[in-house]
Amino acid sequence: MWWTSEGERVLHGAEWELFREGLKQVWEVVEEEIRDRTPYSWLVPVLDDLLPNQKLAMLAGVGEALREESVPCPELTATAEAIIAVVFDQIRASVEIEVDLQGDGADEALFFWRRLVLRGCREVDERWEEPLPEESSADVEEWRLLIDCLAERILWDHDFDMAPDFLDKNPIEAKLQKEKMGIAQAYFSGIAPDPTEKELIGVRRKLKEITSSTRRPGPLAR
Repeated sequence: MWWTSEGERVLHGAEWELFREGLKQVWEVVEEEIRDRTPYSWLVPVLDDLLPNQKLAMLAGVGEALREESVPCPELTATAEAIIAVVFDQIRASVEIEVDLQGDGADEALFFWRRLVLRGCREVDERWEEPLPEESSADVEEWRLLIDCLAERILWDHDFDMAPDFLDKNPIEAKLQKEKMGIAQAYFSGIAPDPTEKELIGVRRKLKEITSSTRRPGPLAR
């Protein structure tokens, strides 16, 4: 379970499929970081400060909590919420690449991400102000807006972006400001797991389990 902005819940159906695909993409980026021994930056300081093995552990923990009802809601921390935000950043980037590659007579595979976004939008309990776009729409801004709406169903806000400011503050001043803003005192100081090479075997096994059984969606029903 996860304490989302919509209450304690897990993701189901197309909403989960979309998140799972984004999670898989982020996992691949971290594995590439490990192979190339080259740090990758998502421009999110609280994540960029983590070691690759910590990122893998966070991905597995967040993915499991958002999928498994039997998992108790973990404490919301800056690193955990940043992981979710990065997954949706990856989804946005994938849609943008998909649109860039689109041309006359584009292969149906180039609608993969937009179909997932549309299915997610149609399954969730939202009242859309405007009709949802066609899967072939190249309006990137509209797709970004829809993805933002889906992300906001999980994330409360982007407080994690303020981590550097709070960690550099005087502890007393930081405590008072967090109280004023309604931020948990341990939000920025939550420690990410630091698995050993042996423990990473189980982490990767969990990630494989979480991201498996992906079915490429066919054309949307009219």
